[in-house]
Amino acid sequence: MSWVYFWPSLVFLGTAMLGLLTALLSVNIVLGLLVFVLYSLCPKDLLFDTIFQKLRNPQIEENLQESFQLHVRESLPTSPCVFVWQPHGLISISSLFYNSGLLSAKGYPRNHSVLISFWHYIPILGDFARHLHSIPSDAGSIRKALNAHESVSVMLGGVRDMLDSRPYVITIPKRNGIYRVALQTGTPLVPVLTYGENERFPRGDHWIFDSINNWLYSNFRLGIPFPSWTALQNWSELSYKSIKPIHSYTGSPIDVQKVETPTDAQIDALRTQYIAGVEALFKETAPPEYSLVIW
Repeated sequence: MSWVYFWPSLVFLGTAMLGLLTALLSVNIVLGLLVFVLYSLCPKDLLFDTIFQKLRNPQIEENLQESFQLHVRESLPTSPCVFVWQPHGLISISSLFYNSGLLSAKGYPRNHSVLISFWHYIPILGDFARHLHSIPSDAGSIRKALNAHESVSVMLGGVRDMLDSRPYVITIPKRNGIYRVALQTGTPLVPVLTYGENERFPRGDHWIFDSINNWLYSNFRLGIPFPSWTALQNWSELSYKSIKPIHSYTGSPIDVQKVETPTDAQIDALRTQYIAGVEALFKETAPPEYSLVIW
């Protein structure tokens, strides 16, 4: 018997399968929208606090505290400050831990770390970043936080510094934005130098990672912090022991007089003051194998 007589059955079977796939897809879309609506309505702080409390491990936190050590070398102003952390490294882990409140150091106030604005617009990820006390890295968001009498931590080199990070080298790039914001708000600058983070948690330097990040940075000024195998090994070790300590040091606060419309000369003068403060801090705290590069 010819197969041509079975075409009605094949059409029926194909239609039934298409209908089933459509129904399953529709159910998944509806369930996804329902989950999204419920997530949007629930109080984020309560949700993330509950998750964090369930996941916290005292032994791991003790390992982190021993591995990431922040030294406040002199009293910091009680007024808001801009803490300028160097180097950026993979994701500026030390700054993230101390500003999120996961770790603490005597004399260091918890404050806002900054994250590229793009990530704040991604659902869940943006909420997670805000729960960790992060704000967008644009000048307007930083200025808003400072005007609200809240301190902010920035990584001067940003994504470019992450992509160019090298062991035992601290680079101070020529960036004027944060000096302008500091002048506009009259906020002191506090240099912070970290030694050991780039060495314990280096970025992955595989050519595929470099190609992706070069394309992202060239087109969108973005980058992905691909970890190296060494970084993954050290991160896993923190689950059961401390690693060789990573030391961060705060420098002397640099007082800034408020200027609503700073000139280029005033911005350059403040940068010169900041560079002098960084050089003094580096001279007093850097291990002998480190070098300081100023653009």
